[in-house]
Amino acid sequence: MGCIIAISNQKGGIGKTTTATALTEALGIAGYAVLLIDADPQGNATATAGIIGTDAPTLREVLTGTTPAQAAIVRSLTLQADILPSSPMLAAIDKELGDAPGREYRMKETIAEQAAAYDFIIIDTPPALGTLTVNALTAADYLIIPTTADNYALMGIGQLYLTISAVKKYCNPTLKIAGLLITRHSARTVLSRELAEAVEQTAAAMGTHSFLTAIREGVAVREAQAQRMGLFQHAPNSKPAADYKSFAEEVIKVCDGGKSND
Repeated sequence: MGCIIAISNQKGGIGKTTTATALTEALGIAGYAVLLIDADPQGNATATAGIIGTDAPTLREVLTGTTPAQAAIVRSLTLQADILPSSPMLAAIDKELGDAPGREYRMKETIAEQAAAYDFIIIDTPPALGTLTVNALTAADYLIIPTTADNYALMGIGQLYLTISAVKKYCNPTLKIAGLLITRHSARTVLSRELAEAVEQTAAAMGTHSFLTAIREGVAVREAQAQRMGLFQHAPNSKPAADYKSFAEEVIKVCDGGKSND
């Protein structure tokens, strides 16, 4: 069974989807079989994967039980991985599932059907702490929390931690926080260095750490998004690409270490 990783932070603009897609792409380039699940109704990961305006089934149909996951999974040439795409209609999933028994486990059940085919399954979550995020945390082995080094982002992590604690208590007691990932980083300013220390302190309070790699700010990220391309496809020699490659190597070690402890 592959390593299942949720990427989550309820604050927008901190590189959550960029991290999900760049990690997916880096692992795919390294030769791993990867499935990216886009659980964000905004569908930015789906767009980066090169899937625009189709009438094909999406995660919404899978979670509501009208379509099997295998029928909705498609290949992304931009990310060198498979993707279970999102759609704007996914925003109504709370209402559609209502109080259905076991609704928190829909994504876990979906992944269980596909897990044997993949080395890694990456879940991009919405910037909200609703049904989709709870489903992702219930399904995941590990959680990675991207964050910029600023006070508002750190406040959002505190709120996310309450959800993590509830999910561990009621749905997924084996969920582990793999670490906090600093994104859009600039080591040249004193303020950034001070806030990076605050990120490490926040991580320690949650019983985890921040990754050794920090993702540097770079125009290549925005350019790749504008062209709906993977970061490595668009700018493989950019600083953010180099950082995400190093970050992917850290993630591989986390997952390998988890398997050795099983």
